[in-house]
Amino acid sequence: MVVAEGVELCLPNAGERSVVQINPENGGRCEVLFNVPIVDIQQIWTPDMGTPLTGRKWWLSKPSAPQSSMPCIAYFNMAERNRFFFGAEALEWDCLIESKINQEKGVYDVKLTVSAGEGRKLKPFAVTLDRRNVPWTQAVGEWRDSLAYAKGTYPDGAWEPAFCSWYAVHAALNANWVERTAALAADLGFGTFILDDGWSYDEQKRVNPETIKTWYRDVGRWDAFSSVKFPDFLSHRERMRRIGLNYVVWVAPYFLGMRSEAFRRWGYDRRPGMKPFEGNALTDIENRAMMESVTEQLVRLVCDCDLDGLKVDFIDYIKPSVEDPHGARSLEYVSDLMERLRKVRPNGLFEFRQSYATPVTACLATQFRAGDVPFEWLDNLVRIAQIRLTMGDGIPIHSDPIYWAEAETEENVDRHFMAAMAGVPMLSMDLEKLTASRREKVRGWMRFYRERIAQFHRTGKWQVFYRNGGLVGLVCTLPGKSFVIVNDPKGVKSLWPTCGKDNRIVFNLGFEPLELPDGVVVAPARSFFDRKL
Repeated sequence: MVVAEGVELCLPNAGERSVVQINPENGGRCEVLFNVPIVDIQQIWTPDMGTPLTGRKWWLSKPSAPQSSMPCIAYFNMAERNRFFFGAEALEWDCLIESKINQEKGVYDVKLTVSAGEGRKLKPFAVTLDRRNVPWTQAVGEWRDSLAYAKGTYPDGAWEPAFCSWYAVHAALNANWVERTAALAADLGFGTFILDDGWSYDEQKRVNPETIKTWYRDVGRWDAFSSVKFPDFLSHRERMRRIGLNYVVWVAPYFLGMRSEAFRRWGYDRRPGMKPFEGNALTDIENRAMMESVTEQLVRLVCDCDLDGLKVDFIDYIKPSVEDPHGARSLEYVSDLMERLRKVRPNGLFEFRQSYATPVTACLATQFRAGDVPFEWLDNLVRIAQIRLTMGDGIPIHSDPIYWAEAETEENVDRHFMAAMAGVPMLSMDLEKLTASRREKVRGWMRFYRERIAQFHRTGKWQVFYRNGGLVGLVCTLPGKSFVIVNDPKGVKSLWPTCGKDNRIVFNLGFEPLELPDGVVVAPARSFFDRKL
């Protein structure tokens, strides 16, 4: 079935699923309208939600673009059964899904708007309408896996545990600290060192409510390290090479610090809503000369400094908008940037942040990281699960760096590591300041990941389970093996049918004992595994 824009779609019968081809006739913008009967619907989910929204939502507006989220929405009941799922294979455009309760008719009036931008023309795209009585996560996953966007190639380094400098020291760093910490990280079992923000300017500082106000004022030059913090970078790079870790550096292609030479040269994006913030303005994505200058600097940075990759941050700061769309241009720019970086580093490591971890970007980066959650092991788990639901299997999904307060309990430190194992684990503690016992704890968890968990990440099949608006846990299966992470022991009955009774690894992140089907009891903040695994 093919319809033009502005035509109201006919829903499939209850229990059925249909795919409709939309043929945009007016070039750069189209609208698709339909309604959803409000029958046995108590929860709603969209990709930007960590956990489902419970209860009625009179009005919901969910924008998306290639650099932020994706156009789909799920309506389901408290038994986690799908009542209506809608998804549009239009991830390369700026989109807006609006859902409004029409009390008179007893329906959600839903409208999808897709917009290409000035001088661009939309291509035909498919929309899926699914009313099958299946777990809502299954409806999401089957639509996600049906999309025609290519996955990438992921080098071995993308599955290696990573150490990141950010939470540990922020911008209070120098070459000596980096080298000492990298040596410790290598000894503890990490494979990658991510040097976060702070390498390109001289100021030494930590994040707090005052410094954040002007934090990014000096960023904007991307092809040279601070000569104060790294006085002899080539010698530093040689010492880092001998340590043996992949060396990855943070960049933000769209950021212009307001004290930077780049800001003085180019100015900044002055569109409404794009005001400077935290000492920083945004590049004008439509200014091709400006963006070419950024790309050339990033390629030089990788080549001249012999880096193994880049952490590409804040792409999502170009906000989705169907009224002023720039998503297609952003995707064009980032695609060109990554192609040129891959040419000089075919096996390089390139990290994307959570909000632009979607099927349309799966071919651009090599790893996709959960959003910032210092101190929060539960939110780290929730965000990793969220990315797994939106991206699928066989993709390196990384935890946000584990970071805990010095006075944190041992049980919660273990919960941090168990939660992070839902992805490739990442840590950002000042290793020199850790106690000997906690340093050994880090070593033990990195060994456990390498020896027992890594196999599940590469080729396992993941499922995510929710209950009453909260995350129950995740299950990953391989032939004859299963890896189970339980957050809510009260909701575990839904997990057990998906995994076997032996060859198991089970993490109990909850605060009460977890009884397995065969009677084995796993204490809170503890793990269980069959020795032959």
